[in-house]
Parts: sequence; C-alpha cells; structure tokens
Amino acid sequence: MTFSYNDADLSTDLNKVRRLINDVNSSSPFFTDEEIGFYIDSGGNVFDAASIACRALATKFAEGVSKSVGKLSISLGEKFTHYDALSDKYAAIATSKGAPQVFAGALTKTQKETEIANTDRQAPVFFLEMFDFVGRVGTSDVGNG
Repeated sequence: MTFSYNDADLSTDLNKVRRLINDVNSSSPFFTDEEIGFYIDSGGNVFDAASIACRALATKFAEGVSKSVGKLSISLGEKFTHYDALSDKYAAIATSKGAPQVFAGALTKTQKETEIANTDRQAPVFFLEMFDFVGRVGTSDVGNG
C-alpha cells in the first residue's frame, strides 16, 4: 500500500492518472499505487484508467451522506456528481484517442510484399492466397447441396 507522485515527471502512467483525477496529496490519497496500477492494466490508455478511477470515486462518494447541523453542512453528493461527470468525459477522450483503427493493407502488390516482409508485425492467424480453397466441392459445405 504505497503512494507516489512526482509532478515533475508526467512520463509515467501512474503520475498521469494521479494528475488527471487530482489524487496528488500524499497525506490523504484516494488510491494506492497498486489500485491505480490495476486501473491502468484494466484500461486501454491513461484516459481509460482515469475514467475507471473516477467511477470508483463516484461510487465511493455515492455511499456518503449529506448532513446539516446549524450552519455547518457536509454534502458528498457534489463530489459524486463531479467524479461521475469526469468519468464520462475521460471515457469519451479514451474512446477518441484509443479507438481501433481500420487498416486495409495490401491494396497494391508493393504494399502486400512490404507487409509480408515486415518482421515486426503480428503474424496473421491464417493466410490464404487468392485461389486457395478450403472447402470441399460438391458437398453442402459450399452450398452446392
């Protein structure tokens, strides 16, 4: 159960998430490093992780109570509303920044040869040439009854 934050080093995902959710006070942190590490592992990028963390904070503050004694009042509902809205905002940013991109590679012969020769690419699960045939002719496998 540790806490670390360095505002001079925003190159780490841990520091980025802490900055995004304003969990920078070591005397009263919202989360431990391990909890934020879990959010980072669960999300696709730091905005996903911040969204998950904000949702957890909103849930925490939703359980809180609002009390008034004379002129003094304590309301955790405002914190719930804040972190709930912040979670939605970070989720929208995460989607726009981390959305999968469609790649229609090998539209030309040169592109195909370049992709096949690339040793740093993920190998395909299957590979078929244009005239490769995997079914059986004359059976219901190919719709010929």
